[in-house]
Amino acid sequence: MLKLSLRFLSVFLIGTLMLLPAKSRAQLVRGQYEDEAPLRTWNTFGLFTGGTLGMGGAHYAFASDLSTALTNPSQLSRMTGLTVLVNGSLNSATLFKYSIINTGPTTTHENPSLALYSLDFGGISVNINGWGLALSTSILENYDRPPACLEYTASGSAFFKLDLEQTGILRNINLAVSKNLGSRIFIGLGFNFVTGDINKSLREDYYGSAVIMTDEKSHKLQGFYLNGGLTFKISKAFQAAAVFRTPYNKTSDSESLLRYEAAFTDTYIQIESQDDSSFMQPLIIGAGINYQFSDKFRAAADAAFFNWSKYKVTLFGEERQREFKDIVCFGTGIEYMSAARIFGLSFDLPLQLGFRYDPQPMKTPASRYFSVTFGTGLELDHFYFRAGASLGYENGSGDHLRGRRVALTLGYRRGKR
Repeated sequence: MLKLSLRFLSVFLIGTLMLLPAKSRAQLVRGQYEDEAPLRTWNTFGLFTGGTLGMGGAHYAFASDLSTALTNPSQLSRMTGLTVLVNGSLNSATLFKYSIINTGPTTTHENPSLALYSLDFGGISVNINGWGLALSTSILENYDRPPACLEYTASGSAFFKLDLEQTGILRNINLAVSKNLGSRIFIGLGFNFVTGDINKSLREDYYGSAVIMTDEKSHKLQGFYLNGGLTFKISKAFQAAAVFRTPYNKTSDSESLLRYEAAFTDTYIQIESQDDSSFMQPLIIGAGINYQFSDKFRAAADAAFFNWSKYKVTLFGEERQREFKDIVCFGTGIEYMSAARIFGLSFDLPLQLGFRYDPQPMKTPASRYFSVTFGTGLELDHFYFRAGASLGYENGSGDHLRGRRVALTLGYRRGKR
């Protein structure tokens, strides 16, 4: 039996206001970091390995490795007979508004930051008689947030403590096939199965009144989409490509658990709920060019349209407002292939420099990232190593956010194209 008192009601109301979003503009507009937003950027299409990151992400019209299966699988039939690839990365970002942080009474003096290390790609491809086939698995998105642990003391004693944690990941299994249509046209299609989860936990301890409140939410994600591409060999030096990703729905079996415990009134309240959630992902259409000035020097550029105005979110059966607009990302880079000799062995030494423009989809604030990218590596016979880095600086929100990525790639290739 519940025992109610004015003290109980006051604490309960305070907790409820903190657990539930307030009807204010500050709460409704979190900018880049809604709970379902990928860390660092909303605009994820495929994955940037060490071989593509240094070029500003421009890789639609040139396949430096088999990760092209995630964006333009038509390049697979132009690769060597057998390729194997693994990629590891460091993703780091600073955030300002997310969850209850800087969206209400809980504020920070500095932008919280987070760095994630992961082995995020592994795959194999074969090329036989003009057919290319690839199988890979990858981590496409991370939903982690900087954990928050805040304490309030009064008269030298702890009075209130808040713990916030959110983790999550989106995994992908890709099966891609490619075919040469003559000597100048290449076509490819990829089949993608995604699974993942988002888990969020908020706990509040009121030591003076012996009250504990927790709010836990979890989403089990799954979905399917197609990606494909066409590559045109216009001349020996010049290539162009067109790519797409179909819109798809990340569906979820979602669970929510709210608990209230008050020792001084011997009160325990628990509210459990289960319902469907969904995150409608946008159509992506892109185009790229690659020009080989010489055997040692080339340049490339990509552009991709994200149909974010069609983005929809339903959480526990209730549609949530997301004021998003369509955007176009752009990346370009140059590569110079030099030679090096180490321990008596001759290596090819690629040097890359690139730039990327990455606008975020929310209408308010009008946020965009400008990134400078670098890349290098070593290539010896069948084995090669690539490293790439991106340094991104956000403009528009006034929060001075940063988004950075480092990718390290190790590959093996054997056979002729």
